[in-house]
Amino acid sequence: MQTKVSGAKTVIVPITGLGKNYFPFVEYLKDRYIKYVDCILMSTLPGAGDAITTTTGAFVNLAIQAGNTYFVSGEPLDRYDIEQNLGVRKPINRKMSLQNSFINVTNSALVGKSVVLVFWYDLPEYSQRNRTTETIVDSFEVSLVQNSGRNQFPDNRTMVGKRFRNLYLTYPTTTPTYADGITDVQAKNIYVTFQKGNYCVLDQLPLPLLYQIGLLEGLSFANIVFDFTYSFAFVGGGGTLTGYAGKSIFLNAVYENQ
Repeated sequence: MQTKVSGAKTVIVPITGLGKNYFPFVEYLKDRYIKYVDCILMSTLPGAGDAITTTTGAFVNLAIQAGNTYFVSGEPLDRYDIEQNLGVRKPINRKMSLQNSFINVTNSALVGKSVVLVFWYDLPEYSQRNRTTETIVDSFEVSLVQNSGRNQFPDNRTMVGKRFRNLYLTYPTTTPTYADGITDVQAKNIYVTFQKGNYCVLDQLPLPLLYQIGLLEGLSFANIVFDFTYSFAFVGGGGTLTGYAGKSIFLNAVYENQ
């Protein structure tokens, strides 16, 4: 059974050559307690550049917080790929040193591309304990008005101040508002940020991670909070993609009945 998460941060790891490719330093994740790490094979990155399309020939090495030894060494990146583990995530459950962690690459086809990783972590500042067992399932849509740049979430008055336990993505051809829904292929180019004030609770989350149909295990949120008016979706690829404007992302939200 998986534990609850409350924060997420996407980290891009460029593969510059064979051998060791170190993670970048990420201020957001410094001294954070990491629950899980996902690898997801997106079609494009949040900005320019190419994402990897296979995990073959990539091996993960994760450093302890002090950075002088590894609690994971030489583990295939396959183990972290959500499409291969079907949601049965490997628990991390510790603080770690990103800048001393690396991916060891033996497959030359990966060189020049980047790995998209998502770090799920404890964020007590924007989460709460349960106040009730009763929940409500609601829905909202994010209209894509442009093929690049921020597409703001709607100003949803019904869900203001709610404490969210889950967010589910589906791919209806036509949404309840009679908009054209995005496809699963298009979702692999979309990232979403759920923001509370000036803090990104779920930062640049690859949209397909919210599609949980068919997974053996799914994540749940520890009653996280966010502001619709500060949250947004954007299409990756550095402005090279078209065909998204006028379509809609359809999401179900599960929140406390309070």
